[in-house]
Amino acid sequence: GSNLVANAYGLPGRVVVVGNEPLLEAGMGADGQPFLLLYGQPGVQYVIESNADVANATGWQAVCTVAPVALAHRVECGAWPGQTIFYRAKKE
Repeated sequence: GSNLVANAYGLPGRVVVVGNEPLLEAGMGADGQPFLLLYGQPGVQYVIESNADVANATGWQAVCTVAPVALAHRVECGAWPGQTIFYRAKKE
């Protein structure tokens, strides 16, 4: 089936296609605080992982588990340590 999504996130004219794999986007809120936005299939469990060095394939560690209720879901986990850190999402 297909789901329609209003322009709740992003700018007019922007399209995000959600397939089998999730998309994780970093953004900056109006309050100046960074956030993560998960585009994924509603009801599917995703693990959010972080790594300070993407060259270290074994450095990924789980931060939290998220089950979005909509195609776009603001993720309320993760830390912003003041250093470069990378995040990824994958199906649990």
